[in-house]
Amino acid sequence: MSFSTLLSKTNGQVVDVLKIDTEGYDLEILRSTDLSQLAPRLILAEHANISKQGKIEMADILLDHGYKVAMTSLDMLGYREPS
Repeated sequence: MSFSTLLSKTNGQVVDVLKIDTEGYDLEILRSTDLSQLAPRLILAEHANISKQGKIEMADILLDHGYKVAMTSLDMLGYREPS
């Protein structure tokens, strides 16, 4: 099942938290997600199995969509300040 198919099953419900842990495919999921439309408050994606350039791209995607970025040794967190 594709990620977009999975999202279509939410029947329009708001997604506040998006956790991605797909063993090296996290960047691909993030690339294919329309964050302008989905706009979760928090995104947590594993970066442990991604190259340095991939980590930079992952951070850039989040930053370009208005997220602040924090990292642990395994995960990258994209979050938006409460308004």
